[in-house]
Amino acid sequence: MRRWFSIFVMLTAIAALSLTGGCGNDPAPAADTTPGVRLAIKVAVNNSGASMSTRAAGEEPDGYPFGFVAPSSRYENISSLRIIIVRPDNSVEHNRIETFSDLNPQPGELYGDFLFKVKIGDNETVNSEIKRIYLIANEKSIIPAIDFTNGNFAVGATLTPEEMASLTAYRPWSSGNIEGKTDYASPYIDNENADEEEKRYVPMTEYFDVTVSRDREAPDAVTVQEETLFITRNLVKFVFEFSKDSYVPYESIKVKGITFSKLMQKEFLMPNNLFYKPAKYRDDGSVDSSNERVVTSFVTPGMAGNQLRPFRFSPDNFGISGSGKDEPEYKASYLPQIYFCETDLTNNGDNDTYAIDLELECNDKDHTIIKYENLSLPNLPALPRNTVVKLSFTLSRAAIKCRVDLLPYTGVFLNPIFGIDR
Repeated sequence: MRRWFSIFVMLTAIAALSLTGGCGNDPAPAADTTPGVRLAIKVAVNNSGASMSTRAAGEEPDGYPFGFVAPSSRYENISSLRIIIVRPDNSVEHNRIETFSDLNPQPGELYGDFLFKVKIGDNETVNSEIKRIYLIANEKSIIPAIDFTNGNFAVGATLTPEEMASLTAYRPWSSGNIEGKTDYASPYIDNENADEEEKRYVPMTEYFDVTVSRDREAPDAVTVQEETLFITRNLVKFVFEFSKDSYVPYESIKVKGITFSKLMQKEFLMPNNLFYKPAKYRDDGSVDSSNERVVTSFVTPGMAGNQLRPFRFSPDNFGISGSGKDEPEYKASYLPQIYFCETDLTNNGDNDTYAIDLELECNDKDHTIIKYENLSLPNLPALPRNTVVKLSFTLSRAAIKCRVDLLPYTGVFLNPIFGIDR
């Protein structure tokens, strides 16, 4: 397993946005005052990321531009949430799904409680039990589709950690192999080119091992234990900026195409060997639901039955135009709502790096085409889930420069148009 430092924060939210109802094979329980242990799963939504100036030196891994972004559309928030609770013997104790209206969470809001009456051991002498809690949001967007209600997911069935860890998410890609044609990747979700009714919510997952304890001093022998957990967007998104200095002779330049060299077809559905800074758990074993996290490593499926392909972004109207303007605009942004699986090139058996091809069209009489090929991105170690990859191109008379920033999401809806607040 390759270890590396990048920037990545979890959506700290089992977001419960304006509850409209629960369904599934484990419906929300009615009021119950009988003796026993209740697990109350609360939902926290992160505040926005701290600015660079507020972070202490050495607080984060060196060498990366740490910034955070907000969801740029409602499809990057939560529409449904499934909670599956599994006992130490791998038996499914609870399986419940809640659905929510389209509401954008605000800083500091807590949602819940999602209340479950749980068992502790096989008799009244046992004081604690470790529960594994799986969180799955927006499951209708998961490809291939998975029936999380029946089979091994049903209450009373056996669901092993190995089975959950082996689940993969991927969209089938075209067979390709057309002579003279490049085989391109297909996005996992393409909301940029979809009609409104065809747009999909970004899937999110996480899991936790939580020790649930019986309080023998509790009034009426009813123990209520509260836990605040977090969940993670499973996909990667790209945004682009293009600018030029005043010495470039062309007043107007259109970006015709941007080709990113390698994207992976498959990823694990649940985070696989994913490690964070700060860590997922505190030293005492409790869940740390801190506002911001950095991922230090993750694992993707091997290359057997998997693929790496380039993807070409073809924006309709992305470029700069200074012709006939008193104050020319020499900077533009392109923010496609297109999502891909996380990618780590070390699964390809080599230490390859990512690269970019850029095609520009100038506004001179010949519509001059300028192509930059194989612009290497050696400072981009991998593409973890829940991350926005921001590529900034600056054209000068002598060269073009490319800067790459990995920007993790926060759980706060800050800017519905631009989606980045740097």
